[in-house]
Formats: sequence, structure tokens, C-alpha cells
Amino acid sequence: MVATMALLLILLTAIFVACDAGTTVLDEIAEMKEHGFLDEDQVFFLTKDYPADLGAMMPRYQISPQLNERLMQYLDTQVHEGALSEARRYYLSTLLHLRNNTDRLPLLTQRSADLSSVPASYTGNGKVEILGRYKVEEPRSTPFYFGVSGYTSNDREYALLTDRDGLHIVDITDSSNPVLVQFIEMESIRFWRDVETWKHSNGTTYAYVAGQSGANLYVVDLSGLDTNNTASYIERGWQNYGHTVTVREGYLILNTANSWDGCHIFDLESNPWDPPHVGIYRTGSDCHDSSIERLVVDGEERLVLIVAGGNTGIWTLVDLESTKFDPQSTQKLDHLYVIGETSTEPFDSFAYAHSHTLDASKNLLYVFEESNVYDIAIWDISNPKSPVFLREFSYSKNHVENSLVHNGFIRGDYLLVANYRGGFRVFDVSKSPTTILEVGQYDTFVNPELVEWPYEGAWNLYPGLSSNKVLVTDTKSGLHIFNIREQDVSSTAPTVSVSPSLSPSNAPSIKPTGSVSPTFCDDTRGKFINPKTNKQEPCRWLQARPELIPILCHESTEARQVCPETCGVCSDYCEDNFGGSFLDDDGIERNCLWLQGRERLFPTLCAPDNPAAYICPETCDICDGKGVPPTTKPVQSSLIPSN
Repeated sequence: MVATMALLLILLTAIFVACDAGTTVLDEIAEMKEHGFLDEDQVFFLTKDYPADLGAMMPRYQISPQLNERLMQYLDTQVHEGALSEARRYYLSTLLHLRNNTDRLPLLTQRSADLSSVPASYTGNGKVEILGRYKVEEPRSTPFYFGVSGYTSNDREYALLTDRDGLHIVDITDSSNPVLVQFIEMESIRFWRDVETWKHSNGTTYAYVAGQSGANLYVVDLSGLDTNNTASYIERGWQNYGHTVTVREGYLILNTANSWDGCHIFDLESNPWDPPHVGIYRTGSDCHDSSIERLVVDGEERLVLIVAGGNTGIWTLVDLESTKFDPQSTQKLDHLYVIGETSTEPFDSFAYAHSHTLDASKNLLYVFEESNVYDIAIWDISNPKSPVFLREFSYSKNHVENSLVHNGFIRGDYLLVANYRGGFRVFDVSKSPTTILEVGQYDTFVNPELVEWPYEGAWNLYPGLSSNKVLVTDTKSGLHIFNIREQDVSSTAPTVSVSPSLSPSNAPSIKPTGSVSPTFCDDTRGKFINPKTNKQEPCRWLQARPELIPILCHESTEARQVCPETCGVCSDYCEDNFGGSFLDDDGIERNCLWLQGRERLFPTLCAPDNPAAYICPETCDICDGKGVPPTTKPVQSSLIPSN
């Protein structure tokens, strides 16, 4: 039954993406041929048996092991004969959703889920405090939210929120009551739209909004918000060039996320209202996202473009000062000097280099991989010419939920991450890379649809407001406004209503009853009946609707018994430890993920004198009700890294 449901989910997801995302793998292959990256014979062999409707933006689980092996062998032969470079082979393998190990689980690769979930050192939401939310009341199209940025002027704070229909400028000075100041209508799109801001030397701040699937570049002068609550704007063309937008050091970069258009570079300082196009960084590989950093190279500070290479699986460091930009020149900067690049060698399958962020020391590069080969990795770039891989990691619940990761930023000691279906996650990286702890979270993800597309949930974030508020977008539930507190936040969820009126308040105190501990407990994996709809709902559904907690969690409700932690009856205490392992009855080293679903083994492996009881108290359901699991000493794993 489980296998049948998994297959159904795969088929429905593939259909959904083929219909909604538009671009297929074969479309991408045809574009590569048009731009001279593949010849006719190569295209024929790669596409003759390939599913015609398979979306390019999907995890790699749709093609058969037989086709996977045939295409892998063909690409290897092409490299051996000199018809393809090794880099092009890797790019095509990722694009075609191939995998080195055809025995992997079919839905999402389990490597990161099994090995790299970091510990969570908090209860409730930890250091994350929600201040408010904003969601468009009457969207012109099916709601889907993308990039976000922020702007501060005259003691007013604004969120710049993009969606399928354009740009929403929202006053969030009173975060509990966000107010829409202006909506700038743009081309209605499916995917994608991004926004970044930049303050010119003349004192004016501009926003640059771009997208794909029909979206153009817009330049927005935000100064009018101070006088008449109206920003002026102009459309500048460049349709479909802005999968993501980078604005830094006086440059605007439109990142096209395909192999032929590269990173398009514009000079903002010379003309911020109509920035001249001064070049392209293009080498026949992706430019999915980028940043501009000042790094020391061979003892000299250089302006460095760091490019997330998408299907290449690598991040490239490029010297932007190796060629002078000439606005009058037709030269396209296809061959800027490459200082260094990361490697694909630490990983055993074809990864997708999605985005990245740099710590304050500019020595540690945190990279985000979107196809679930891994989630987050850290590279030492103290020598930019030779990046060194340090480690990978995932959020604390990844071993259960296995969500994809999207974007993240470093702010002080914290790494803030938009983790798709895993919601908003906060990590303490003050002792990185040796020790990383998850210290807060908020589950933004709400998806009432039958099919859970893996690219939904927490999408992007902006941590740059002077008030230290953090803005997070969720594809379905819109804008969330957070504060990161030094002290952990109570696990009691605030009541939050949809705009225009938001008034968070603590839910009423609920006294525990029955056998539930008054201090510590966990939500169960069961479901409760929603009395309004008479449907069964899991605790995750209730977590995403904090306004219903006071209604559904009073003493006589089933939800209170099934979801005591969410209802605020008690705090989380019983966590499996994925930093250790135990031996099964056959002497084989196992972890908690293996034990889950094998209830028949619980009587022996979960006995108080068995190390599994110490390693996996939540799975074994044997915590003592006081926040203390059994004290049996565990067998430390040689396979699973410990923090």
C-alpha cells in the first residue's frame, strides 16, 4: 500500500510540474543544441527514449534504472572519445536527473536525511518569535510568493514582496498590522520573480525586480514613499533574464539559471534608473545565483563574483577586476579570470548548486544544494584559489521530513535558512564548522493540495533591516515577519490573522490533563478530527494554523491529546539522537531512521538495557516524562558524524 501511494505521488507530482512549470528537460536539451553546446547526434541519443513531459525542475526519480544506466554509459563514452568535457558530462547528468547509484530510494535521496541532521537545542520555536504575517487578500492569480527585500526610511520599515502578479510594497513598521502601501502590477507569471535594493551615492534607494516565464526587469525609485506613499517605476525589458537578482558593489546581476545566457552584469553607479549592460559572465554553464564579495587573493583585495553553477554542481569564484567594463563595447565577458572553484568530489551523486552565503570572516562559504543530494555544505575559501570542503549538514527534522533546502543568509552568529517544507530554520554557527546547533524554527508551510510539490514552503528571506527583523516568504502563506531573540521563545504559538489586520497574542494557558506530563512531551504521529470539517488532520496541519489552537486545543478536544506539544500543554523533550548508533540483533550498526517503522523489533531493541533506547527514545516512545531519556550508554557510531 505504501509503495502504491508513493508511486501515485510520483506520478501526480510529475504531471503537476509538467503542466505548471512549463520547461521540460527536452526543452533544455534543444536550447543547448541551438546554442552550440551539443551536436545533432548527441541530442538524438540523449532524447530518443527520454520522457517528453518530464519537468526540468524536479528531483531525480522519474526515469528507469535501465535508461539511467544507458545514458550514463553514453556520456562516459563521449568523454572518453573527447566529444564532451568532464564538466559538460556532469552538467548533462544533473539536467537529465541521472544518478550514480541506481539502487537509491526512488522518491528523494536519503544521504543527507540519514547522516546530517544537526541537534536541536530548544523547545517550541526556540529563538524565533513571529511578529506578524501578510498575505494578499484577493490575488489576481493563484497565490505563489517569491523573493523579498526590505527598505527603511524616516523611521518607517517596508517589505518588498514579489509574487506571480508583481511587487507589493508593505509598511511593516507595526509588524502586527502590516499595511499595503502600493502594488506595482507586472506581467502575470508562473515562476520566478526576485527583488533586491541598492542605495546610490546620491542618497536614493532603488529596487530592482526581475523574473522569468515572461517577466521583465523593473527599476523602482523608492524615494516617493517618503512624500506621497508612491514609488515611481519603469520597465526596462530583459524578459526572462532574472531567475534571481544580485545587487552589490554598484552592480546589478541578472542570473539566468541556464547554460547559454550566463550572468548579465549592469553598472548601477553610472545610471541607476537605466543601468547600462556592461557584460556577461558565460562559460556554457549555469548562473543560477551569485554574490559579489571583496576577498583577499594572493595578498591583494579583489572584487570577486561567486557564481552558483546550477547543474554543474560547483561554485565558481571569478575576478571581476580582471577585465575593465566598457559600456560602449560590444565585448561579452565570457572569459573572466576564474580564481578557484569548489569540487563535486565529496558527493556521490549529481548535485545542483543553487545558492550560497558567506560568513563575516569571509572564510566560510555556506552553500545550498536543491536536488537533495545534500542540503547545506561548508567550504573553506580562506584561499579562494583552492576551496576546501569541510562538512555538510541538514536541519534537525530532516531525518523525518527530508525537505529540500532553498536559500539562506548569515547574520552574526546565526545562519538563517528558508527550508521549503521544513519552514524557517535558525542555526547557531558561532563554533562552525565543528559544532552547529539548530536553535529555532517556525513552520511556515501550508499546503492543502493533495500533491505536495517539493518546491513549496519557505522560499526566501531578508535579514537586512536595521531593526533586525527577518522577512521570510512562503510560497503559499505569504510574508512572515520574525524576530530572533537571544532567549528562547515560549512554545505557545501566537494568534496571527491574515492582513490587513494582524494582532499576535499569546494563546491562553491550557492545563494538562490525563497522563500527559505538565512540563515535557511530544506530539504524536496520529491524527485528530477537525470538528468543523469532520476530517482527520495531523499535528503539522494545526501548527500551520496558530489561530485555531485556542479553539481546537481546549480540554475536551481530541487535538489536545494527539498534539499536546503544539497545543502548548507541554514542551518538547523526547528527541531521537542521530549522532549515534546501536547494534541490531544481527550485530549490524543501525540508526533511528532504520528503526522507525519496525515496531516488531521494539520489544527487544527498545528494552531499557539496549543502547537503542538511549539513542532513539522518541521512536521507542519510552521517555520518562521528566525530560530524561534512559541512561544506557550508547554505542557511538563510526558512520554517523556527531556534533
